[in-house]
Amino acid sequence: MIGLHVFGGVQHNTFTNLDFRYYARPAIEYNIYPYKEVLRREIVFAYKIGYFHNDYIEPTIYLKEAEGVFSHSLDVQVRYRQPWGNVYARLIGSTFLNDFTKNRIQLNGSFSVRLLKGLAARFSGRFELIRDQINLPGGDASLEDVLLQQKQIATDYETSLSVGLSYTFGSAFNNVINTRL
Repeated sequence: MIGLHVFGGVQHNTFTNLDFRYYARPAIEYNIYPYKEVLRREIVFAYKIGYFHNDYIEPTIYLKEAEGVFSHSLDVQVRYRQPWGNVYARLIGSTFLNDFTKNRIQLNGSFSVRLLKGLAARFSGRFELIRDQINLPGGDASLEDVLLQQKQIATDYETSLSVGLSYTFGSAFNNVINTRL
């Protein structure tokens, strides 16, 4: 099944040096399974292309106070929902159209196992290779800024792991609104 979408928005974020960002990104997606099976399984491919404009709080490491960039991304999501639990994986690759060296690859995954009716154990992880930090402020960040997450600093990757318990009650489908993009 093919779907067409348009994403847009505005953002202000002092941590990432964004005074004001606006963006618009049309997208096309394809799910290899029919929509009637989306509550049990899906493998979705999505391509997004668009424009974003950044006004920065401080001049960036590239000496920019504002800039507009065209970017695109390919997003692959795999999701299986079974009576025993859920499996989810997502791989996203993105790059700027004017500079392919500015890119990012993200891999997210989770696995949950139902322990009792409504109670599940969840394991998840995330890994990102980051090469697209055009918004970094010039100059040095103090130790306090970094520890208090007041300023973002350059990094090549981010990773996280988590383990938790969740409890769902009510309808079996109360947490399913729109699983697509």
